[in-house]
Amino acid sequence: LVRSLLRATSQQNNKDIKKRRQGIATNMTTNPIEVQVNIQQDDPLIDRYISFIDSFDGSPEAFDRAEPIMGKLFHPKFQFHADDGIKNLRWYTDFARSFAEQGHCAKVVHARRTCDAATMEVSILNVIDGIDMDLIWYRASVVIDPTSGESMLIDFAPMSTTADVDGLSELVRHVAEWNEKERLDSHALYMYDRSDGIYFVCKHLLRPNRRESFEDHARRVISDMRASQGDDGTLSFQMYFPNEGVEGVDGTCTDQSTCHLIEHYQNSAAAAAHIRSMQKNRYRNRAIHDCADIICLEVYGAASAELKQLLSEEEYSVVYFGPSRIGLTRAGSKD
Repeated sequence: LVRSLLRATSQQNNKDIKKRRQGIATNMTTNPIEVQVNIQQDDPLIDRYISFIDSFDGSPEAFDRAEPIMGKLFHPKFQFHADDGIKNLRWYTDFARSFAEQGHCAKVVHARRTCDAATMEVSILNVIDGIDMDLIWYRASVVIDPTSGESMLIDFAPMSTTADVDGLSELVRHVAEWNEKERLDSHALYMYDRSDGIYFVCKHLLRPNRRESFEDHARRVISDMRASQGDDGTLSFQMYFPNEGVEGVDGTCTDQSTCHLIEHYQNSAAAAAHIRSMQKNRYRNRAIHDCADIICLEVYGAASAELKQLLSEEEYSVVYFGPSRIGLTRAGSKD
Protein backbone atom coordinates (compact mmCIF):
# COMPACT_ATOMS: atom_id res chain seq x y z
CA LEU A 1 0.00 0.00 0.00
CA VAL A 2 2.80 2.44 0.91
CA ARG A 3 4.62 1.74 -2.35
CA SER A 4 1.39 2.22 -4.31
CA LEU A 5 0.78 5.58 -2.63
CA LEU A 6 4.35 6.73 -3.30
CA ARG A 7 4.21 5.67 -6.92
CA ALA A 8 0.78 7.27 -7.29
CA THR A 9 2.21 10.55 -5.96
CA SER A 10 5.08 10.40 -8.46
CA GLN A 11 2.70 9.54 -11.31
CA GLN A 12 0.33 12.34 -10.30
CA ASN A 13 3.21 14.82 -10.41
CA ASN A 14 3.97 13.69 -13.96
CA LYS A 15 0.28 13.97 -14.89
CA ASP A 16 0.18 17.48 -13.42
CA ILE A 17 3.14 18.50 -15.57
CA LYS A 18 1.57 16.97 -18.68
CA LYS A 19 -1.79 18.62 -17.97
CA ARG A 20 -0.12 21.96 -17.33
CA ARG A 21 1.86 21.66 -20.57
CA GLN A 22 -1.30 20.89 -22.53
CA GLY A 23 -3.10 23.82 -20.92
CA ILE A 24 -0.24 26.22 -21.55
CA ALA A 25 0.13 25.07 -25.15
CA THR A 26 -3.59 25.55 -25.76
CA ASN A 27 -3.60 28.92 -24.04
CA MET A 28 -0.61 30.18 -25.99
CA THR A 29 -2.20 29.03 -29.26
CA THR A 30 -5.75 30.32 -28.70
CA ASN A 31 -4.97 33.19 -26.31
CA PRO A 32 -1.49 34.51 -27.04
CA ILE A 33 0.11 36.57 -24.29
CA GLU A 34 -1.37 40.03 -24.60
CA VAL A 35 1.62 42.25 -23.95
CA GLN A 36 3.22 44.79 -26.20
CA VAL A 37 6.43 43.30 -27.54
CA ASN A 38 9.31 45.66 -28.25
CA ILE A 39 12.32 43.90 -29.73
CA GLN A 40 15.35 45.57 -31.26
CA GLN A 41 15.71 44.27 -34.78
CA ASP A 42 18.75 43.08 -36.77
CA ASP A 43 20.88 42.17 -33.75
CA PRO A 44 22.29 38.61 -33.89
CA LEU A 45 22.82 38.42 -30.11
CA ILE A 46 19.24 39.45 -29.37
CA ASP A 47 17.98 37.02 -32.00
CA ARG A 48 19.89 34.15 -30.35
CA TYR A 49 18.65 35.12 -26.92
CA ILE A 50 15.04 35.23 -28.09
CA SER A 51 15.44 31.81 -29.72
CA PHE A 52 16.81 30.49 -26.43
CA ILE A 53 14.08 31.91 -24.17
CA ASP A 54 11.23 31.17 -26.56
CA SER A 55 12.32 27.51 -26.62
CA PHE A 56 10.69 27.20 -23.20
CA ASP A 57 7.15 26.70 -24.43
CA GLY A 58 6.07 24.10 -21.86
CA SER A 59 6.69 21.13 -24.15
CA PRO A 60 8.79 18.08 -23.18
CA GLU A 61 11.31 19.00 -25.91
CA ALA A 62 11.87 22.52 -24.59
CA PHE A 63 15.33 22.04 -23.09
CA ASP A 64 16.47 19.87 -26.00
CA ARG A 65 15.88 22.89 -28.23
CA ALA A 66 17.36 25.38 -25.80
CA GLU A 67 20.58 23.61 -24.83
CA PRO A 68 22.38 23.80 -28.20
CA ILE A 69 21.81 27.56 -28.28
CA MET A 70 23.47 28.04 -24.89
CA GLY A 71 26.95 27.24 -26.20
CA LYS A 72 26.71 30.08 -28.71
CA LEU A 73 24.96 32.52 -26.39
CA PHE A 74 26.70 32.28 -23.01
CA HIS A 75 30.42 32.76 -22.37
CA PRO A 76 32.07 29.85 -20.46
CA LYS A 77 32.69 32.24 -17.55
CA PHE A 78 29.06 33.37 -17.51
CA GLN A 79 27.75 34.60 -14.15
CA PHE A 80 24.13 34.80 -13.04
CA HIS A 81 23.28 37.06 -10.10
CA ALA A 82 20.69 35.52 -7.76
CA ASP A 83 19.59 36.77 -4.37
CA ASP A 84 21.74 34.16 -2.60
CA GLY A 85 24.91 34.83 -4.59
CA ILE A 86 26.55 34.61 -7.99
CA LYS A 87 25.94 31.38 -9.92
CA ASN A 88 28.01 29.90 -12.74
CA LEU A 89 26.97 28.54 -16.11
CA ARG A 90 26.53 25.00 -14.80
CA TRP A 91 24.02 26.20 -12.21
CA TYR A 92 22.13 28.21 -14.82
CA THR A 93 22.04 25.20 -17.16
CA ASP A 94 20.61 23.01 -14.40
CA PHE A 95 18.08 25.70 -13.56
CA ALA A 96 16.99 25.98 -17.21
CA ARG A 97 16.66 22.20 -17.44
CA SER A 98 14.51 22.05 -14.30
CA PHE A 99 12.39 24.98 -15.53
CA ALA A 100 11.70 23.07 -18.76
CA GLU A 101 11.09 19.71 -17.09
CA GLN A 102 8.50 21.30 -14.82
CA GLY A 103 6.56 22.47 -17.89
CA HIS A 104 6.95 26.23 -17.40
CA CYS A 105 7.07 28.81 -20.21
CA ALA A 106 9.00 32.00 -20.89
CA LYS A 107 8.80 34.75 -23.49
CA VAL A 108 10.98 37.76 -24.26
CA VAL A 109 8.86 40.93 -24.21
CA HIS A 110 11.50 43.66 -24.50
CA ALA A 111 15.08 43.45 -25.77
CA ARG A 112 17.54 46.21 -26.62
CA ARG A 113 21.28 46.91 -26.77
CA THR A 114 22.87 50.04 -25.31
CA CYS A 115 24.52 52.55 -27.57
CA ASP A 116 28.01 51.14 -26.98
CA ALA A 117 26.65 47.57 -27.48
CA ALA A 118 28.37 46.49 -24.26
CA THR A 119 25.09 45.84 -22.45
CA MET A 120 21.80 44.16 -23.30
CA GLU A 121 18.55 44.83 -21.45
CA VAL A 122 15.62 42.43 -21.63
CA SER A 123 12.31 41.77 -19.92
CA ILE A 124 10.90 38.26 -19.65
CA LEU A 125 7.40 37.03 -18.96
CA ASN A 126 7.43 33.67 -17.15
CA VAL A 127 4.36 31.44 -17.01
CA ILE A 128 4.59 29.27 -13.88
CA ASP A 129 1.99 26.54 -13.36
CA GLY A 130 -0.13 28.25 -16.00
CA ILE A 131 -0.05 31.62 -14.21
CA ASP A 132 1.63 34.71 -15.68
CA MET A 133 4.23 36.24 -13.38
CA ASP A 134 5.13 39.92 -13.41
CA LEU A 135 7.72 40.95 -15.97
CA ILE A 136 11.31 40.66 -14.78
CA TRP A 137 13.86 43.08 -16.25
CA TYR A 138 17.50 41.99 -16.59
CA ARG A 139 20.72 43.70 -17.61
CA ALA A 140 23.47 41.62 -19.21
CA SER A 141 27.11 42.42 -19.96
CA VAL A 142 28.33 41.54 -23.44
CA VAL A 143 31.79 40.42 -24.56
CA ILE A 144 33.22 39.47 -27.95
CA ASP A 145 34.38 35.89 -28.35
CA PRO A 146 37.97 36.12 -29.72
CA THR A 147 37.59 32.95 -31.77
CA SER A 148 34.26 33.47 -33.48
CA GLY A 149 34.04 37.23 -33.21
CA GLU A 150 30.44 36.84 -32.01
CA SER A 151 28.88 38.71 -29.08
CA MET A 152 28.23 36.56 -25.99
CA LEU A 153 26.62 37.14 -22.61
CA ILE A 154 29.03 36.98 -19.67
CA ASP A 155 27.12 38.59 -16.78
CA PHE A 156 23.37 38.52 -16.14
CA ALA A 157 21.50 40.20 -13.29
CA PRO A 158 18.03 41.55 -12.49
CA MET A 159 17.60 45.29 -12.63
CA SER A 160 18.11 46.95 -9.27
CA THR A 161 14.40 47.57 -8.70
CA THR A 162 12.75 45.64 -5.87
CA ALA A 163 10.16 44.17 -8.23
CA ASP A 164 12.83 42.60 -10.48
CA VAL A 165 14.94 41.26 -7.62
CA ASP A 166 11.90 39.84 -5.81
CA GLY A 167 10.49 38.43 -9.04
CA LEU A 168 13.70 36.51 -9.76
CA SER A 169 13.84 35.29 -6.16
CA GLU A 170 10.30 33.94 -6.42
CA LEU A 171 11.06 32.25 -9.75
CA VAL A 172 14.20 30.51 -8.45
CA ARG A 173 12.45 29.50 -5.24
CA HIS A 174 9.52 27.94 -7.10
CA VAL A 175 11.76 25.84 -9.34
CA ALA A 176 13.91 24.77 -6.37
CA GLU A 177 10.89 23.81 -4.26
CA TRP A 178 9.52 21.64 -7.03
CA ASN A 179 12.92 19.92 -7.39
CA GLU A 180 13.05 19.32 -3.64
CA LYS A 181 9.56 17.83 -3.65
CA GLU A 182 10.52 15.51 -6.50
CA ARG A 183 13.71 14.53 -4.67
CA LEU A 184 11.85 13.74 -1.44
CA ASP A 185 9.20 11.71 -3.29
CA SER A 186 11.88 9.73 -5.12
CA HIS A 187 13.89 9.25 -1.92
CA ALA A 188 10.82 8.03 -0.03
CA LEU A 189 10.11 5.50 -2.76
CA TYR A 190 13.76 4.45 -2.82
CA MET A 191 13.87 4.02 0.94
CA TYR A 192 10.74 1.90 0.83
CA ASP A 193 12.19 -0.23 -1.98
CA ARG A 194 15.31 -0.73 0.13
CA SER A 195 13.23 -2.45 2.81
CA ASP A 196 12.29 -4.94 0.11
CA GLY A 197 15.92 -5.39 -0.92
CA ILE A 198 17.88 -8.62 -1.03
CA TYR A 199 21.15 -9.15 0.85
CA PHE A 200 23.61 -11.98 0.22
CA VAL A 201 26.27 -13.11 2.67
CA CYS A 202 28.40 -15.51 0.69
CA LYS A 203 30.92 -17.40 2.86
CA HIS A 204 34.04 -18.76 1.15
CA LEU A 205 36.68 -21.18 2.39
CA LEU A 206 39.98 -20.45 0.62
CA ARG A 207 42.25 -23.27 -0.41
CA PRO A 208 45.85 -23.34 0.90
CA ASN A 209 48.12 -20.69 -0.63
CA ARG A 210 45.38 -19.49 -2.99
CA ARG A 211 44.35 -16.21 -1.39
CA GLU A 212 46.44 -14.04 -3.74
CA SER A 213 44.98 -15.75 -6.81
CA PHE A 214 41.51 -15.52 -5.32
CA GLU A 215 41.89 -11.77 -4.78
CA ASP A 216 43.20 -11.33 -8.32
CA HIS A 217 40.18 -13.13 -9.78
CA ALA A 218 37.88 -11.10 -7.51
CA ARG A 219 39.32 -7.80 -8.77
CA ARG A 220 38.71 -8.93 -12.35
CA VAL A 221 35.13 -9.82 -11.47
CA ILE A 222 34.59 -6.33 -10.04
CA SER A 223 36.18 -4.80 -13.13
CA ASP A 224 33.81 -6.76 -15.37
CA MET A 225 30.85 -5.65 -13.25
CA ARG A 226 31.86 -2.00 -13.56
CA ALA A 227 32.27 -2.32 -17.32
CA SER A 228 29.11 -4.26 -18.14
CA GLN A 229 26.56 -3.42 -15.46
CA GLY A 230 25.04 0.01 -15.02
CA ASP A 231 21.89 0.78 -13.09
CA ASP A 232 21.01 -2.91 -12.77
CA GLY A 233 19.86 -2.94 -9.18
CA THR A 234 23.22 -3.97 -7.69
CA LEU A 235 23.54 -1.55 -4.78
CA SER A 236 26.64 -2.93 -3.06
CA PHE A 237 29.18 -5.71 -3.62
CA GLN A 238 31.91 -5.89 -0.96
CA MET A 239 34.47 -8.54 -0.06
CA TYR A 240 35.85 -8.98 3.49
CA PHE A 241 38.84 -10.94 4.79
CA PRO A 242 39.74 -11.52 8.45
CA ASN A 243 42.26 -9.17 10.03
CA GLU A 244 45.58 -10.87 10.75
CA GLY A 245 46.18 -11.75 14.36
CA VAL A 246 42.66 -10.91 15.54
CA GLU A 247 41.47 -13.24 18.27
CA GLY A 248 38.07 -14.85 18.16
CA VAL A 249 35.66 -15.14 21.09
CA ASP A 250 37.34 -18.38 22.17
CA GLY A 251 40.79 -16.76 22.35
CA THR A 252 42.13 -18.42 19.21
CA CYS A 253 43.38 -16.52 16.19
CA THR A 254 40.85 -15.82 13.44
CA ASP A 255 41.02 -18.25 10.52
CA GLN A 256 42.83 -16.50 7.66
CA SER A 257 41.41 -18.89 5.06
CA THR A 258 37.90 -17.46 5.02
CA CYS A 259 36.28 -14.67 3.04
CA HIS A 260 32.80 -13.19 3.28
CA LEU A 261 31.16 -11.45 0.33
CA ILE A 262 28.37 -9.02 1.31
CA GLU A 263 26.02 -8.14 -1.54
CA HIS A 264 22.98 -5.86 -1.64
CA TYR A 265 20.41 -5.85 -4.44
CA GLN A 266 17.40 -3.64 -4.95
CA ASN A 267 15.06 -6.62 -5.30
CA SER A 268 14.90 -10.31 -6.20
CA ALA A 269 14.95 -9.59 -9.93
CA ALA A 270 18.24 -7.69 -9.60
CA ALA A 271 19.74 -10.49 -7.49
CA ALA A 272 18.64 -13.11 -10.03
CA ALA A 273 20.10 -11.07 -12.90
CA HIS A 274 23.42 -10.87 -11.05
CA ILE A 275 23.48 -14.63 -10.42
CA ARG A 276 22.92 -15.31 -14.13
CA SER A 277 25.66 -12.88 -15.07
CA MET A 278 28.13 -14.39 -12.60
CA GLN A 279 27.44 -17.91 -13.82
CA LYS A 280 28.92 -16.82 -17.15
CA ASN A 281 31.87 -14.87 -15.69
CA ARG A 282 35.07 -16.84 -16.20
CA TYR A 283 36.95 -15.07 -13.40
CA ARG A 284 34.19 -15.81 -10.91
CA ASN A 285 34.17 -19.45 -11.98
CA ARG A 286 37.96 -19.71 -11.70
CA ALA A 287 37.89 -18.14 -8.24
CA ILE A 288 35.35 -20.70 -7.06
CA HIS A 289 36.72 -23.76 -8.84
CA ASP A 290 40.47 -23.15 -8.43
CA CYS A 291 40.86 -21.03 -5.29
CA ALA A 292 37.93 -21.45 -2.91
CA ASP A 293 34.74 -23.25 -2.05
CA ILE A 294 31.47 -21.57 -1.13
CA ILE A 295 30.55 -22.90 2.29
CA CYS A 296 27.14 -21.30 2.41
CA LEU A 297 25.08 -18.51 0.91
CA GLU A 298 22.79 -16.66 3.32
CA VAL A 299 19.93 -14.76 1.67
CA TYR A 300 18.21 -11.97 3.60
CA GLY A 301 14.92 -10.48 2.41
CA ALA A 302 11.81 -11.55 0.54
CA ALA A 303 13.39 -13.84 -2.05
CA SER A 304 11.14 -14.56 -5.01
CA ALA A 305 10.34 -18.05 -6.30
CA GLU A 306 12.43 -17.27 -9.39
CA LEU A 307 15.49 -16.41 -7.27
CA LYS A 308 15.06 -19.50 -5.10
CA GLN A 309 14.77 -21.72 -8.18
CA LEU A 310 17.92 -20.20 -9.66
CA LEU A 311 19.92 -20.67 -6.45
CA SER A 312 18.71 -24.26 -6.11
CA GLU A 313 20.75 -25.05 -9.22
CA GLU A 314 24.00 -23.93 -7.54
CA GLU A 315 26.37 -26.43 -5.92
CA TYR A 316 26.38 -24.88 -2.44
CA SER A 317 23.89 -24.70 0.40
CA VAL A 318 21.55 -21.72 0.65
CA VAL A 319 19.84 -20.52 3.82
CA TYR A 320 16.98 -18.00 3.63
CA PHE A 321 16.20 -15.35 6.26
CA GLY A 322 13.37 -12.84 6.26
CA PRO A 323 11.81 -10.71 5.15
CA SER A 324 12.64 -8.42 8.06
CA ARG A 325 9.76 -7.79 10.47
CA ILE A 326 11.68 -5.81 13.06
CA GLY A 327 14.24 -3.14 12.21
CA LEU A 328 15.09 0.46 11.40
CA THR A 329 16.33 2.24 8.29
CA ARG A 330 17.36 5.87 8.68
CA ALA A 331 16.47 8.21 5.82
CA GLY A 332 19.97 9.72 5.70
CA SER A 333 21.86 6.43 5.57
CA LYS A 334 23.86 5.37 2.56
CA ASP A 335 24.13 1.72 1.62
